[in-house]
Amino acid sequence: MFKPILSPASGKLRVLGYCSGSGNTLWKAYELQKQLEQTAEGSPFEIIGIFADNPESKAVAAANANGIPCAAIDIRSFYAEHGAPLKDREVRAEFDREALALVEPFRADMILLAGYVWATTDVVLDRYTVVNVHPADLAVTDDEGHRLLAGANGIKAAFRHNMDYLRASSHIATKELDAGPLLVRSPKVAVDYSLFDDEELQFRHYLKLVNEQARLVGARTVLELALGNFAYDEENRLCHQGTPAPTGLCIESWEDSL
Repeated sequence: MFKPILSPASGKLRVLGYCSGSGNTLWKAYELQKQLEQTAEGSPFEIIGIFADNPESKAVAAANANGIPCAAIDIRSFYAEHGAPLKDREVRAEFDREALALVEPFRADMILLAGYVWATTDVVLDRYTVVNVHPADLAVTDDEGHRLLAGANGIKAAFRHNMDYLRASSHIATKELDAGPLLVRSPKVAVDYSLFDDEELQFRHYLKLVNEQARLVGARTVLELALGNFAYDEENRLCHQGTPAPTGLCIESWEDSL
């Protein structure tokens, strides 16, 4: 017997975007939703709202332009009012409580993080299934199973290990950073170390390429979850369409993946 990660109470999977900056990962999913709505089957999911940490962000402007409900709290003003630095976890938990109170009326089934990864607290993780997209291949581990490319600098970590390719990957967010079950991994982005003498230019070049993959990964992840393709078996192993998938669904070509 399989238990889907998400089982919408009725109809479409209701997706809430937690956005910082442009929220482009979410808007790629919204683009996919609109494409699917033009098919006979329709879209199995719907972007029903966003929360943003900056009321003046591009994500808020995009939500307003598309008629998507939006809630926002200026995170920097919030911290300044509490006299705390942005790394203060207790203040962040209070921020998250206020954010959840604003988005509760949206009745979301899940949250997709779109540039909103760095400090989400248990307040959010205990309430919703939260999906994060990481700009590196979280399936890469050391001999003890630790994810070598976890954390804020996954691409630079891949460079340090002289990896010849990069991937973006999505996972269920948990209380341990970048440690949740893997869902979707993008096609390879080949690395040519001879292209750049400047490390920062090299990083920015490949960050752009991986971010392009990450947006596609986010959209595909939402679709797979909405279709019920990811589920846990009786041994609590993550499966994709009934087959154990300990490193998620690895896509080698977007064109051949559907």
